[in-house]
Amino acid sequence: MSQLVPVLPGSRFSQRKVWSSPPATALHSTPLPQMKRSTGRFHSQLIGLRLTVDFIGMRESARRQNTASGASWSGLWRVLLVVIIIITLVFLGQMMLFQFRSGFGSLLVKDADGTFSFGLPRALQNSHRNRSYTRPTGSKTTIALLITARAGREKSVSQVPFLQECLPSLVKSVEPNSSFTYKVYFGFDLDDPIYDNTSNLRFIRERFDEQTSGYSFTINFFRYKGTRGKPVWVWNRLAREAYHQDVDFFYQVNDDVKFVTKDWTTNFVKALLGNKVYPGLGAAGPSDVTNSQKLLLTQSFVSRIHLDIFKNFYPPLFLNWYSDDWMAQVYNPDHLFKFDDIVVNNTLVQSTRYVVDFGAKNVLETLVKDGRASIEEFLERNPIVMDEELIAPKKLPRNETTQRRWR
Repeated sequence: MSQLVPVLPGSRFSQRKVWSSPPATALHSTPLPQMKRSTGRFHSQLIGLRLTVDFIGMRESARRQNTASGASWSGLWRVLLVVIIIITLVFLGQMMLFQFRSGFGSLLVKDADGTFSFGLPRALQNSHRNRSYTRPTGSKTTIALLITARAGREKSVSQVPFLQECLPSLVKSVEPNSSFTYKVYFGFDLDDPIYDNTSNLRFIRERFDEQTSGYSFTINFFRYKGTRGKPVWVWNRLAREAYHQDVDFFYQVNDDVKFVTKDWTTNFVKALLGNKVYPGLGAAGPSDVTNSQKLLLTQSFVSRIHLDIFKNFYPPLFLNWYSDDWMAQVYNPDHLFKFDDIVVNNTLVQSTRYVVDFGAKNVLETLVKDGRASIEEFLERNPIVMDEELIAPKKLPRNETTQRRWR
């Protein structure tokens, strides 16, 4: 039994229990052996009860842990499954968009009245199963001028070669009421001291609008990061911008080029669409008075088919040099159309504005072989099926088949 005893003030407890011996009469009231047996039985029952309680507690704790662990893993798997589904849907959407955009494009055909309109001859309308774009009836053919620029020795924006040389001669080389629409895609580097300036771009646009008044011209500016000294990369990005805006033909131009000959657009388009192997395949271009190489195109003109095949205007391994060599060699001899009577003057008023990448010459031959293989694969995937109406008037020898392949 216990009793309460007082403790000194300020101690840890004001009162505490202490155990004292029971009265002598209580001890002698129960026989000793019986008391020992009762005490032992009580302790055994107490220990058994405690073990049972501990065991039940352990089982309950384990069950709760398993439940919590299972719930957490179940929730994690649900989240992971949702993420996988979202990624899959995004990937499939991108693939569908890519397939939609990487088809055949549209072509000009000559109508009976001698004018050009967009579409395909009936014999060729089903020759390409992944056509990416069909031009609305009656709309004009769009020409993208892909122009790269970088600040040089000019002291103000009014002195840039695009305004001094390129634009005035470009406007003079086209007819005001032509059947073509011209879109200028103007690309420059981030932090360029002249072009990466809002007021300077506004000035260029104002001069552009003044000089192209009465003509079907537009201009858009594009600033790129990581392209310093790499004009080929800028042309590639501008080409993709134009391709996704349903442009029909692409003309790669330097900002200091002077157009000397008129009516270049119609001649280039006719040459590409007159390709007997595949209408629209190949590259056309002018003669450059500053370059004496017979087959080299310093400025190249291509259709959408070029981007359908290569996905870029030039292979991105080129930075600034040897890209024009690649264009000439990959299409020569069957698909290269260089015009000696159409002339441009690559004035080079700013001289070379980058460090020449001579190392690209080491990969030129390999890239040309790969490019020719890509052209062959394209032709194999997209054969031209001739109409009976077209081949009937032509009497073929008996040993020739009407299912000849056009090569």
